[in-house]
Amino acid sequence: INECTTSNPCRNGGSCNNAVGSYTCACNPGYSGTNCSTDVDECAGINPCMNSGTCTNAVGSFISIRFKSIKANSELAQHSRSTFKISIRFQLT
Repeated sequence: INECTTSNPCRNGGSCNNAVGSYTCACNPGYSGTNCSTDVDECAGINPCMNSGTCTNAVGSFISIRFKSIKANSELAQHSRSTFKISIRFQLT
């Protein structure tokens, strides 16, 4: 019996490879396990994010978030009653 043709037991886009009386799954990146049903926590262990980014695990992947800090002139803010605008730019990497 070819388990791969009767019903694909591999989840999350994994590829089924038939074997004698059995099968194996080749999992896509981000998944593991016999049937590729286990989400890999890419943030566990070594942080995969560059430039000291914060790693957040996502289903089948991860998200890196890095905030860049700026210094403001506190003296100017203390003596000014005017409003100011802050622009924030997000860049997906």
